[in-house]
Amino acid sequence: MSKNEGIVQHGGTINAEQLAVGRGAKAVKVIKGGVISDSDEFKEIKEHLEKLIKAVNENSSSLDNQSEIVNSTEVVVSELSKEKPNKLTVTAILDGIANGVKSVTSIASAALGLKSCVEKFL
Repeated sequence: MSKNEGIVQHGGTINAEQLAVGRGAKAVKVIKGGVISDSDEFKEIKEHLEKLIKAVNENSSSLDNQSEIVNSTEVVVSELSKEKPNKLTVTAILDGIANGVKSVTSIASAALGLKSCVEKFL
């Protein structure tokens, strides 16, 4: 009899945003930007946010703390989509993202670029 490397389920349901099964499997979640104001002051923030989302989507599978970085990026997207985003919340999370991905410079630089922009405009 061979060793099972999949899922065996008897009854019930599985609810998961990402699911990877088997040897060497990886699950990757794709983040999409929220609805952010089109005012002039938010155009630059939106551009930097899109860079961060792209960097996370392209590089998150190489992170040990992938789910934390993806979830933190989602919180930033959600907060910046609000009518009055909380500057302290956004900048603190962006600092956390940058510190949590020091080995992936594209994500770290995108997070710090967005942080600088948020500090300037919010």
